Amino acid sequence: MQDPDALSEMVAELHLLREAIARSPVACCVFDEQDRLINQNRSYGDLYDHYPDIESAFDDSCVDYDGDDSDGGVGVNYAELVYEALSESVPEQQLDAAVAACLQAQREADGTPVEQDYGKRGVFRVIKYKLSNGAVAGMAIDVTELKEREAQLDAARIEAEKMGKVKSDFLAHMSHELRTPLNAIMGFTELTRMTLDETAQSKQMTYLRHVLDSGKHLVSLIDNLLDLSRIEANAQELNEAVCSVNGILRAAASILAPMAAQKDIRLELR
Repeated sequence: MQDPDALSEMVAELHLLREAIARSPVACCVFDEQDRLINQNRSYGDLYDHYPDIESAFDDSCVDYDGDDSDGGVGVNYAELVYEALSESVPEQQLDAAVAACLQAQREADGTPVEQDYGKRGVFRVIKYKLSNGAVAGMAIDVTELKEREAQLDAARIEAEKMGKVKSDFLAHMSHELRTPLNAIMGFTELTRMTLDETAQSKQMTYLRHVLDSGKHLVSLIDNLLDLSRIEANAQELNEAVCSVNGILRAAASILAPMAAQKDIRLELR
């Protein structure tokens, strides 16, 4: 004979488990082999509380656990629930086929999560699985807020990609618009240098060299902007080359010298 204390403890644990399921925010249900609803909690009943014909089938004992072992919803067929749920969104001529497909999916339940839209109730992630006696248990988790957040992130990503393309197009257009007059400036500057006597016009030659260096620097800035857009588009290739550090420093000094002089800053290159 079993220990009465152990049996009492098992019964108490069972009642506690039933209460936990009954009060869970996750919708839980069990359908037998004939697709009849044999148990469910409050959250599952709430999914169908806007259908009067279905709501009347759920009694209070299953809506809020009170220690009674009676099961509400007994006799409600899964096909009836699906028919009511789909009647708002599926055309009448397609309704029977849609219900049959849902019924077949339940009978073949294997635990694979699927997302289901319950209309005004929101979007739920539904998981159904077979039990040892052939019944099917199911859970539905509200993921409406998660789906809305995902939609917001997708919209933000699309907008960011759109703005990125606009920026790339702008940079490409502006580089062309800047290069055209800049090439003319550098060309005429080089032509002027060629017509001057380097020994007699050393000061003018220095000024022209600064103009050319500044023009080349501006071209490099434009190229850097284009390189930035290529990097963002994952289209930039690394181009390694030997360069003169002294040459880079001299070019930088010649560009910065006028700005330094305006602020009474002495710029020395060693």
